[in-house]
Amino acid sequence: MIPLSYSQRGLWFLNQLDPSDTSYHVRLVWAFSGDLDGFALREALRDVVGRHESLRTVFPDTDGVPEQRVKPLADLGPLLVDDPIREEEVDEAEEMFAARTFDLRTDVPLRAALLRTGADRGRVVVVVHHVAFDGWSEAIFCQDLSRAYAARRAGLAPGWPELPVQYADYALWQHEVLGDESDPDSLLVRQLSYWRTRLSGLPQESGLAAEQRTGRSGPSRTRGFRVDADTHRGVVKVAQQTGATVFMVVHTALAAAVTRLGGATDLPLGTVVSGRSDEALNELVGYFTNTVVLRTDTSGNPTFTELLGRVRETDLGAFANEDAPFEKVVAAVNPARRRFGSPLIQILFSVEDRVDPTLDMGPVRFEFQNRAATAAKFDIEVLLEEELTGGGEPRGLAGTVEYRSDRFAAALIDALVDELARALSVIAADPDSRIDAT
Repeated sequence: MIPLSYSQRGLWFLNQLDPSDTSYHVRLVWAFSGDLDGFALREALRDVVGRHESLRTVFPDTDGVPEQRVKPLADLGPLLVDDPIREEEVDEAEEMFAARTFDLRTDVPLRAALLRTGADRGRVVVVVHHVAFDGWSEAIFCQDLSRAYAARRAGLAPGWPELPVQYADYALWQHEVLGDESDPDSLLVRQLSYWRTRLSGLPQESGLAAEQRTGRSGPSRTRGFRVDADTHRGVVKVAQQTGATVFMVVHTALAAAVTRLGGATDLPLGTVVSGRSDEALNELVGYFTNTVVLRTDTSGNPTFTELLGRVRETDLGAFANEDAPFEKVVAAVNPARRRFGSPLIQILFSVEDRVDPTLDMGPVRFEFQNRAATAAKFDIEVLLEEELTGGGEPRGLAGTVEYRSDRFAAALIDALVDELARALSVIAADPDSRIDAT
């Protein structure tokens, strides 16, 4: 029996608890124009699913204990729906396709649709369950699909080298490396001991005013914003001068913003780490990420420099213990259960240099379509993407806040964005200012 990775196991239980929840559907959509060969695309998709076993893995269970079972390609049904559709109906068709649920016990975690609104235009929609796919996987998937399509258009199979490992190998390796909770010397036990101490008594709320409504997961809304190039350059300079990173400076600014807006000084923040600790995993589609808690102390009205010092120490300690699966950390800390959102973390944030997933299929033109999640996984999620010039110089930060609209008013999110932008600006210009400076 091949066990699930720890991250997969958490998603499997959530899927069985509420099969209608679409929070963990990853939707990739491209508008296309040109002569897109549906047969070549269908075959290319099968090639990619054949190459990456995670995309054809189901998770049946025995007495509630799930296992990984890789389905042979020959046993898979159609992976691509190729349908003509009227232009005025394409939005609804896409939404219905994306919202269709997965039963992870029996359904492979990928499906795709070619929605043709004309002879040479339409949309390509790929929906993957998060149990088999993370953010890093997007570029790998697009590269392999593009390469396989080019080969199939030429009447050939893609001539790619065999992958050194598959996701099942990683899951087995993860269990072996972390060891057993019954072994006091195991890596898992040592890291869980760190988290019990570090997170003891952690508040479950950040002080931000929220609606107390019923419901497990609310509709997602997004708010975009930008940070200018001068501020970005200042942030990079402060990071270099203090031995920190841009991530740590953003962490500092966000913590200051939340404290100014909500008043709390012991903040339940978090981030996501890639989990790809070995080069052999870099070309593999799968779900490797882990959630890490960054308990942040803003008490005493410190200067931004002082707070950055605290944040640096917090982040280094957290990342040194990032292997402990989030679900195990939650169980070890055993916090008071919140009625809404994730335990231990109310606000998740990340800093990335992510680019839109790109398909390259000869003369066919693709334009990626950003889609908001159908439901929010965290109360508030803040994403900042670094934009760089061709020479690698800072040229601004593109920000997005995704939030549960049934819990937070748009005006509050606007205020949070303003405070975050202000904090970044102050750090860049005068990092010795105190966090309550106007």
